[in-house]
Amino acid sequence: QQFKNTSSDLQRLPNDWQKAFIATFPGTSMDERKYAEEVIKFTKGEAVYITPDCKNLVKDIIQTTNLFDGIIGNPLIAISDIYKAMRENNVVVSLDGHGADEYAFGYSGYSLDGFYEALKSNNEEQAKEYAKILSGLSPVYNAETLMRNFYSANSFKSRIKNSIKSVLKTENEKIKPFKNEWFNSEINKEALTTFTNPFSGISKTLFNDFHYFSLPVNLRDFDRAAMQNSIEIRMPFMDYRLVNYMFSLSVQSKLGGGYTKRIIRDSMKGIVPEPIRTRKLKIGIGSPIAEWMSGPLKEFTLDHLSSSKLDRMSFLNADRIRKDIENNYSTNNWNTDNASKTWCILNAMIINE
Repeated sequence: QQFKNTSSDLQRLPNDWQKAFIATFPGTSMDERKYAEEVIKFTKGEAVYITPDCKNLVKDIIQTTNLFDGIIGNPLIAISDIYKAMRENNVVVSLDGHGADEYAFGYSGYSLDGFYEALKSNNEEQAKEYAKILSGLSPVYNAETLMRNFYSANSFKSRIKNSIKSVLKTENEKIKPFKNEWFNSEINKEALTTFTNPFSGISKTLFNDFHYFSLPVNLRDFDRAAMQNSIEIRMPFMDYRLVNYMFSLSVQSKLGGGYTKRIIRDSMKGIVPEPIRTRKLKIGIGSPIAEWMSGPLKEFTLDHLSSSKLDRMSFLNADRIRKDIENNYSTNNWNTDNASKTWCILNAMIINE
């Protein structure tokens, strides 16, 4: 109310300041335009839709990657294009939603860890809860398959030793874990266990991601994308009072009832349309890297794959990398996991050119 009554502040505020800038990827698994349109219609807001220019995709990717000057698991172009559109529309401050996933169990990994805990303790009720959440987050997971494995694993004395590795196998066998064979040396992981953490279980993972891993990386990446276009970022979810409050809550208030970010969803009743508030599928903002690898980035990828520069990067196993990527092309076996891994190699090669 105080802000509304301050005439000097009102004079500085554009009439059309409430704009949403939305990245779209038509025909790909990453496109969420229809959901964005539903929100815009419900709120009677204004939207600017941004679609990457595939004709100049390689050129634009090289430019944004060089400006980023680091390694990231997805081309920065999708994020950078959003902030670029803001600048072109005379918007210089962006309200971003960073932090909510990291303190309200928004990512599937948290529910996955919860399922592991339920398996270890033979807690059927919890296992069902996390299996339900996982099946909603991604088509990779199937609740019935998860529970069958739960019952199977807990019917034998050796369930932890022999079954925990297979309990989370899903119907999508194409998704494979990160292959260390791409590197010629192991990563030193000692530093990852030295942080002070007041929590245990999945809350411990959440605390670490918020303070040390996921969130700091996201903030760095988005800040660099914004700064490429002279945009300032503000993050309402990162208000220290809200952060303190969220970390004081129980797991069930944030991860339960079939949903991630449970308390946030509850608070949004009547503010966003119900199909969006109760939507479970999780698609993070980023580029449709799997579709791009098999399409507009194919020639670019193969050219870099054959480059002698790859052989000169001594920390990489160039022969294994070439073999795996060539196999992806020959079998048309591109998914987000192996495409992101491939992109990291290309990313490193670009910034060292």
